[in-house]
Amino acid sequence: MSAVKFYLRKVRLDKGGYDSSGFYWGVGPLYSYESEDGTLTGHLRAIDRADAKIRLTEKYATARFFR
Repeated sequence: MSAVKFYLRKVRLDKGGYDSSGFYWGVGPLYSYESEDGTLTGHLRAIDRADAKIRLTEKYATARFFR
């Protein structure tokens, strides 16, 4: 299986747990991910970017990341 490259971004949440679009996510660090071709997308909770990369690699073993 070939590597899948992901964009990984921290979602900015206000103190009430809402993103800039007004969607409620709850409080705590949240990351969004999207594969290079846009077919794999989602969100995950992680302490920081390094933790998010570990969690996403557990889900997609061949995951690689853009800087």
